[in-house]
Amino acid sequence: MSLVNANVPLNAAETRFFYAFGGFSRREANSAGFYRRGIDARNWPQIYPLGFLPEIQPTVVDIAATAGARGAWNQWAWDVSGEYGHNTFDFTIGNSLNVSLGPAIPPNKTVFDAGALGLGQFVANADVSRGFGLDAMSGPLNVAFGTEVRREQYEITAGEPDSYRGGEALDRAGAVAPIGAQVFPGFRPSNEVDASRSSVAGYVDVEGDVLEWLRLGVAARSEHYSDFGNTVDGKFTVRVQPDRRLVVRGAVSTGFRAPSLGQSFFSSTATNFVNLGQGLVPVESLTMPVSSPAAQVLGAQPLKPENSTHASAGLVLTPLPGFDVALDYYRVSNDDRIVLSGNFTGPRITELLLPFGANGGRFFTNAIDTRTRGVDITASYRVALAEAGDIRLRASYNNTRTRIVGAVVTPPQLLGFDQVLFDRIERRRIECGQPRDSVRAGADWQRNRWGADLNLARYGEFCSFTANPADDQTFPARWLTDAEVSFRVSEQVTFAAGGHNLFNVFPGRNTTINSFNGIQTFPSHSPFGMNGRTLYGRLSLKL
Repeated sequence: MSLVNANVPLNAAETRFFYAFGGFSRREANSAGFYRRGIDARNWPQIYPLGFLPEIQPTVVDIAATAGARGAWNQWAWDVSGEYGHNTFDFTIGNSLNVSLGPAIPPNKTVFDAGALGLGQFVANADVSRGFGLDAMSGPLNVAFGTEVRREQYEITAGEPDSYRGGEALDRAGAVAPIGAQVFPGFRPSNEVDASRSSVAGYVDVEGDVLEWLRLGVAARSEHYSDFGNTVDGKFTVRVQPDRRLVVRGAVSTGFRAPSLGQSFFSSTATNFVNLGQGLVPVESLTMPVSSPAAQVLGAQPLKPENSTHASAGLVLTPLPGFDVALDYYRVSNDDRIVLSGNFTGPRITELLLPFGANGGRFFTNAIDTRTRGVDITASYRVALAEAGDIRLRASYNNTRTRIVGAVVTPPQLLGFDQVLFDRIERRRIECGQPRDSVRAGADWQRNRWGADLNLARYGEFCSFTANPADDQTFPARWLTDAEVSFRVSEQVTFAAGGHNLFNVFPGRNTTINSFNGIQTFPSHSPFGMNGRTLYGRLSLKL
């Protein structure tokens, strides 16, 4: 919801302005886990006679505000602004149960406050630009430069004790009962964190028409992070237009991404049970910041920034009036990519983590290098049909492939765990978990007050995330159809009706082994979901 949107002149000549905008939103969501049957050891029939479906019921609050001033001075354009944004994600676990508390609990102990995540960011920018006329060039030389100051804050807040603590009760089978709220045990006090960092950056960008048919551009950016030091990146662009119906373009650049505060400091704890010679004993499985002693025992290394290089080339054709075609090729090399490791378990891991009361753990790591190549093709054609109205045809095609290159380097402490540091599931998620190609086609029509829009989309094949090659699946390509008809009642009122996925298309089904015995019918990572057809009506009011 937008709360403020202002643009106020600061002088009579209206060459300087103050502006401000901001918004607030509060959203409540619901995400279910797997059903616990009434006879399940994770249930107390006294509380849920027929079993229960635990739910994550988060409340997400976003606030953002920006204020600044812009104007012109002596042929220079300037803009100075500041922006603050904050997001909180409060975890409420509903319709759940902490079995270890026993069956004699108050009714409200089926709902738990499991803690919260918070992220805040303040950004201040100052930008200046101007065009210079030079005799040696066929057009102006555009120069821009500026600076940015940024501060980030990341928080984890613990939940109520009953969301993570263990009680005295055994489960119905007489075994040690699971600890914590089911589907998402709460953050513990040991998981709490309040971390921040700052960065300062400066950039310069120069671009101009060297010749009537040739435009060149060069840009550079330098940035200093309080936790990761300095980086300098650059970009070079070229645009050639030998004919008004043909444009050829290309670019080469480098990139830098510092690990997010979440990747550096996220921490959570789950409880498992192992036999340490004295029966089943509750021990903790950790998701660990790499700087923690437990992670360092496993050989975790400090996170490094991701570095990348980008190259692209393309052309734009206008063979007929109103008919445009664009073709682009791109290649991205990403080194030291940050991923979450698999869960390290087993006797050797238990021995290493025993001083920390844990038998398993995982952490973020710069485990892999990736290479991405792709092609984008787009086309549009606008046709005037006289009294029948106007129609615009459009189509696009994308083909993208990402592959992992080089070896996964495993710390000496974890030799023999190469497939856990970056396991087969995560490899398939990156290399084939999304469709390699997609097609879009559509048309929109306007005549007086009437309008219509038709969209076709084809999602290509994608794979399952499986640890065992025998369980691999390839899900087939699917076509989806969306359509809408609208009528403009007046300048202020428009009515529309339409549907998404009109022909009720679903993804390919999981095999029995991948569906958790039929519980999860469709792949959760399907690119178009599994909700089938949606029909709607919409009334738009323009005030």
